[in-house]
Amino acid sequence: MVELDDFLYDFHRFANETHNLKDKYEKLTPAEKQRIIDAAPEMIKSPNELFHAIYTWLERVDKEMNITDKD
Repeated sequence: MVELDDFLYDFHRFANETHNLKDKYEKLTPAEKQRIIDAAPEMIKSPNELFHAIYTWLERVDKEMNITDKD
């Protein structure tokens, strides 16, 4: 159970970082955004897409694990 708790803790931290990354990306100029997207793997179209995928996954894990308090 310790390993699962460690994983869930880091998963929540990772999700928070994807949120921060999305916010910082949104502040870039259009040219800067394009440079970032040009360097991204083909499967990722933007940090916003990554953010939504991670939070969808996290919400499903939290529901499966009956986690209600994320702090």
